[in-house]
Amino acid sequence: ARSLFQRALRLMPQEKKLWLEYFKFELLYVELIQKRQAVLDRTKLEMNDNEEDAILQGKIVEIVFQNAQSTIENDPVFLCSFIQILYEFSQFSFAESFINQIYSILKEKYSSNALAQSLIAQRPLINERKMLDEAAKKDQDV
Repeated sequence: ARSLFQRALRLMPQEKKLWLEYFKFELLYVELIQKRQAVLDRTKLEMNDNEEDAILQGKIVEIVFQNAQSTIENDPVFLCSFIQILYEFSQFSFAESFINQIYSILKEKYSSNALAQSLIAQRPLINERKMLDEAAKKDQDV
């Protein structure tokens, strides 16, 4: 599947939806590796330890984001789409720092863009909504 995404991106590098789905695909792969490690004994996985550690730290996800950002420039909404996807995968240890990194890019690169500043200003509201959703989910579980 990864090679299909990469091939499609070589053919259509400006296709935003493709970049976002590839980003989500890599996050799903991290989730798969985490689940696999939870099921299997960690000591049995020593063979590919370094490779899996890089995957679990979100290195591939970060590379996909950097390539997307360098290919599709001057689009703060596109960057915010990555943030929305990362909120869906907030269980990853790297997600929050990655979200902070994207907001920093928005602040630095788009400081004069009204839309980008609006998105930055809405961040506390997004965080509050996320906390409310988590609280509602916990109430349903009880």
